[in-house]
Amino acid sequence: ERRGWFVDRSKMARNDDNTISYWQLILYNDLGSAQFAEAMRDEAYRDLRYTLQRRVLNVKKNTVRTYEIIAYGAGGEILAESARTGEPAEIRAGTMAEQERDAVKKAARSLKAKR
Repeated sequence: ERRGWFVDRSKMARNDDNTISYWQLILYNDLGSAQFAEAMRDEAYRDLRYTLQRRVLNVKKNTVRTYEIIAYGAGGEILAESARTGEPAEIRAGTMAEQERDAVKKAARSLKAKR
């Protein structure tokens, strides 16, 4: 239950291996926060309101990885920060990840056209 997600175009970059790096903001409602807390087995996340995630999209392999997550509570406090190696996840048709991929590709094209 995500209320929405947004890509920060100002932080978007094309990497040497032709992948696209970007920061994503994800907003959570009460149900989403509860689901997140249950999945993480940590009641502290019941106050979760949004996360910032550093992600890398590989268009050729149709995968996305998450490298950093910063979770924020209702008062703007940081609930957790984590970094990880970011195992690639396949992007499947009809999912939020597919919509994200398409939005990132479109944003990357528009940035390239402005240069």
